Amino acid sequence: MQHENNELISILMPAYNAAEFLPLSVQSVLDQSHNRFELIIVDDGSEDETLEIARRLAKEDERIKVFTKQNAGCSAARNYGLKHSNGSLIALLDADDTWHSTFLESMYCALSEHPESCLVYCGWQNLGVSKDRGKPYVPPDYNEGPDKNLSLLNGCPWPIHAALTRRCLIEKAGGFNENLHTAEDYDLWLRIAMGNKIVRVPEVLAYYHHYGHDNATANHALVAIDQHKVQRAYLASNTDALHSLERRRAKALISKQLLYRGFECYWHQDLPAARKIFRHAMRFGHGTLRQWVYMLPSILPYQLHKNILKLTTRQESSGSH
Repeated sequence: MQHENNELISILMPAYNAAEFLPLSVQSVLDQSHNRFELIIVDDGSEDETLEIARRLAKEDERIKVFTKQNAGCSAARNYGLKHSNGSLIALLDADDTWHSTFLESMYCALSEHPESCLVYCGWQNLGVSKDRGKPYVPPDYNEGPDKNLSLLNGCPWPIHAALTRRCLIEKAGGFNENLHTAEDYDLWLRIAMGNKIVRVPEVLAYYHHYGHDNATANHALVAIDQHKVQRAYLASNTDALHSLERRRAKALISKQLLYRGFECYWHQDLPAARKIFRHAMRFGHGTLRQWVYMLPSILPYQLHKNILKLTTRQESSGSH
């Protein structure tokens, strides 16, 4: 149900070499049942026809505004779009993802009904992946649990396009960290949502498309290390956000999570990623003595480490017979 006196929602869409996918993503915005929005497309120095397609789409609907800038990554593009937007509410949609037609309406209504809340989030679905990974997912109601802060520190609780938040809070948080290659959305959500009320819309309204091309989440080492950096930075700069017991539990959780990602890569024979994560983990003293036995060879040259792993695998295999 639409609310009267709707606030303007600014949708920030960075686009880099997205000519193939941009029309579908834009159409999912134009199909929204809530039409009080502006779509800010920021071409991030694309080398294909992204800018031409964006400008053509803008001619067909006055709510679309197109900007172009030198390539500097999606965080810089989002910050640039924020400066050129007018809405008091902000939604974020990448140029290769989509929304359900009721996304803006459902999210806006939930935020309007809870004016004390800083952010509203919803469920999502991965498309173009295996059946197990493509199941619709509705996250828990973090406000209802006893460990909301720890739950948020456990990892990014929702994808970037599954939330609606207030412009003033993004600006107060300083926008997106342009030094991060991944986890930049998680970094922002922590700074906004920790210590403030958030609201869940228990519906799947956001779709994350996997087209088979390389993307940031495919680099397992980069994702794991950037997330660890975000978590550590938050704990370091917000010393009063958690009481002493929570901080100890948070530090243990963060360590366990990083090691899990490293060993997951290790046992799936992604040795280059595992080595990067292990070296990062050892730098901060994470892990048990037994885990260090596996991690220490990562400081050796790659081929030597690989040979050690092969020898160890053969010995374990022969010992099991």
